[in-house]
Amino acid sequence: MKINNLVLAAINRMTPAVRILIIMNVALFLLDRVVPYKMTEVFGLYLLVNEKYAVWQYLTSMFMHHGPMHLIINMVGLFFFGCIVERALGSKRFIILYMLAGIGSGVMYTLLQGHEYATGRALVSAFEALENSSQTLSGNEIYQKTVYALSRMYRREVVGASGALYGLIVAVAVLFPNEKMSFKYIPFPIVAKYFALGLISIDLVLQLTSFSQFGRFIMAHSVHLGGALTGLLVMLYWRYRSQ
Repeated sequence: MKINNLVLAAINRMTPAVRILIIMNVALFLLDRVVPYKMTEVFGLYLLVNEKYAVWQYLTSMFMHHGPMHLIINMVGLFFFGCIVERALGSKRFIILYMLAGIGSGVMYTLLQGHEYATGRALVSAFEALENSSQTLSGNEIYQKTVYALSRMYRREVVGASGALYGLIVAVAVLFPNEKMSFKYIPFPIVAKYFALGLISIDLVLQLTSFSQFGRFIMAHSVHLGGALTGLLVMLYWRYRSQ
């Protein structure tokens, strides 16, 4: 079968809301490549202390992506988990869940990373109060690493659909907790609830230890945790209302 036929077959299997979301994400990614400025720097989510921060970034940041691989991974996840959730809940509830999880992930990021940023600033101020010599501070490794990390955290915008995607993953675990999922590069199926729990546990550990294999502050684990928590709360609320 030709590649074009495979692509058309995949598109035909998409649920309507998932198709629209993927088209929006891809279109905005391509637009970001042709406009004379970086859209991610305008519509990405910044810390509250940054002058570029705006409330509407909680919504716009989930439709921005930094690179092709970032986009592809999130869109594959949206296709796989989104279609399952949309077929189970319907398009209206799916969109509500997706948007709330994306916004919730951004709120969690600004709260947790904002707290970490404030803690780092306090540490830097304490060093500067104790050491009145700039030469001494330049030789202090902890001080220099903290200043560098704070600078990156302040300047970097957070973008991507991963927070909303984590909300969908949790929704699948709530809807079909004991269903087994198979992945191409994993030699054994994984039960949905354990898959979601495993991902969340990894992000929780990395958030608490402030460590990521992609570099400190590069991967916003708080975004994943916020999306997962929001998705869980929405699903539990709907389950409660249906009783």
